[in-house]
Amino acid sequence: MSELITASKVYDIVKPDSKVVKDLKLDEKELNIVVGALNMSSNQSEYQNKHFVTASQLTPYRMLKQCMLEIESRHHSWYSVKNKHKRKLVEIQIAKRELENTRDPLTKQLIEIDIEDMENDCRIWERKLMQAEDEMMGFIQQVKQIAGDDEEMLNKAFTYDAEEERQYWVTRMAKQAAMDMVSYGRIGSGNMDSIAMMPEEDQIMTLATTLQYNERLMNGLNQISQAVSQGLLENKDHLPKFDVPKVTDKLLATDFLKQDVQHTTQSKIKSESI
Repeated sequence: MSELITASKVYDIVKPDSKVVKDLKLDEKELNIVVGALNMSSNQSEYQNKHFVTASQLTPYRMLKQCMLEIESRHHSWYSVKNKHKRKLVEIQIAKRELENTRDPLTKQLIEIDIEDMENDCRIWERKLMQAEDEMMGFIQQVKQIAGDDEEMLNKAFTYDAEEERQYWVTRMAKQAAMDMVSYGRIGSGNMDSIAMMPEEDQIMTLATTLQYNERLMNGLNQISQAVSQGLLENKDHLPKFDVPKVTDKLLATDFLKQDVQHTTQSKIKSESI
């Protein structure tokens, strides 16, 4: 691997310092590991962005708006990093000019060190540019997938639409209330208080959607549970076997536990005649 390729530019890979390679006596495989670590992508994954950033907004309108916010954020980062990178390139040229005009050998060494540091900074800025570009393109693709040919929906996302906002909050509160019901068997006071602040018509719609969501979710969980149970029964001979008593016996063999807890093979009560 000698290059990192993005949608707009090809960057040189970051290589480990030669002294590190020499001092650690890295073989070829170890060197590849270090190079991979220095150039590893730290982007948010496509799966993460699609399902936990965008899809968390529930409705297409709000998903699109979230994508717009993410694109704006990445563009701001890209612009800021681009100028830092350009500034650093100019500083390197200035330092090289000073190096040519300097006669003192010690000062020359210091300038050379500064140049080396700045060149390393440039490689880091290039990686950040690559990351911002890739993530920005990922969200642009999501916008295209969500909106499709619906230009009206896309234009709504660029501005503000009262009906789409209403639908989003009905859906949002219904899902939160349904999560309460799945977890606790009832709607929590916080979500119920928020729902009560909505117009009466929206309250009814929210609660009806909550009940529908909860019923469908519980039916789905029951079907999955049955399928899993059946699968486990059919494959019971291939499942791992754990001898729980032996595990606990090893834990109880410690001096600390021996003081207060009886061994699992010992009777917990004294035998008494009847």
